[in-house]
Amino acid sequence: RAPERNPTGPAGVPVTSHADAVTAAEAVILAVPFGAAGPLLRDLGDLGRRIVIDATNPIGADLAGRSGVETLAAAAVNARLVKAFNTIGAEHLTDARFSDGRAYALIAGDDADARTTVAGLADQLGFEPVDLGDLSAARHAEAAAALWIHLALTRGHGRNFGIGLLRR
Repeated sequence: RAPERNPTGPAGVPVTSHADAVTAAEAVILAVPFGAAGPLLRDLGDLGRRIVIDATNPIGADLAGRSGVETLAAAAVNARLVKAFNTIGAEHLTDARFSDGRAYALIAGDDADARTTVAGLADQLGFEPVDLGDLSAARHAEAAAALWIHLALTRGHGRNFGIGLLRR
């Protein structure tokens, strides 16, 4: 948030402004509180066809029946929006493998190539990518996130679990 005061983050990763980070990126992960996401996207302006991965969850937001990412689409100029990485605690994003299998990464977006790219990233991070289809399906990923949050924080399961698909 303040690169002039904190020029490096964990593991020596450089801290830059949002605009500088986006300029240097092929894809951007939007991992901020939902209420800050729209203003941040508007401030970034034209995103140059970059993939923007929305990992936010619109907990308590009144969206008139739309998903959070569909609401953010109006603020994301020239972006290929993909909903992903919102259904598990942040501490598991670098390794989504559990003793019983892999947590899923539910992926939704209107651009099939962007979904494929995000699925490849999810697989590299240890997730099982699950393609939900176009952006209108993102509401299912947001509902799954609400379930994870409910189990973790309300029902006493803690944060050390993921949700996945079981097959026979």
